[in-house]
Amino acid sequence: MSELIPVLIGTKGLAEGEVFPLGLAGELVLGRSRTCSVSFQRFRRFASLPPGEQLLRDSYNSAVSRRHLVLRSQGTTVTLENLSAGGSWCNDERFTTTLEVDLSKGAVVLRLGHAAEAFQLTLLDQTVVAALVAKLSSIRPLPVPLPGVPDPVEDPTPQQNPVPYTSALTPRPGHSPAPTVLPHTPALGRQHTPPPESEPSRHR
Repeated sequence: MSELIPVLIGTKGLAEGEVFPLGLAGELVLGRSRTCSVSFQRFRRFASLPPGEQLLRDSYNSAVSRRHLVLRSQGTTVTLENLSAGGSWCNDERFTTTLEVDLSKGAVVLRLGHAAEAFQLTLLDQTVVAALVAKLSSIRPLPVPLPGVPDPVEDPTPQQNPVPYTSALTPRPGHSPAPTVLPHTPALGRQHTPPPESEPSRHR
């Protein structure tokens, strides 16, 4: 049997089935931005949704910051660094700064803010991890950024999400979600045309 290494596995929501090896001396950044190594906008289940539901789902996940949580491993010990005012959760305990977990004592469950997604941080045989990653890569390639879905790198994250996410991806009864405001160019007003200069007086 080969060496056991830390690995992050999506277990709930649109992250379910995703596998992210951390290794014995690695780093993973979790957040909404597509630049994160664990991006909420690059999950395969997210990419399979119709564009309208992608926009709705990203709106519900606005409580997840662009860069929300960083995992750094040193052997079987992983340091969790929260970067968001919304906080993070480890085994249903909220933390807002840093936390160390020793995976040799057992796996932990991680969540970001109020997002529906959950992850298991655990130790797995590195050959098993490699096989899981290869299987995912052969089934569905990672999605590319889609037009109309704002990238949180450019779209600032709100301080809080006033509307809790529901698993059906639909607004709660009686609630109409606010329309998505996309970047636009302000309409040009009427241009003022200066009056023609009066004809200079002719001097004889």
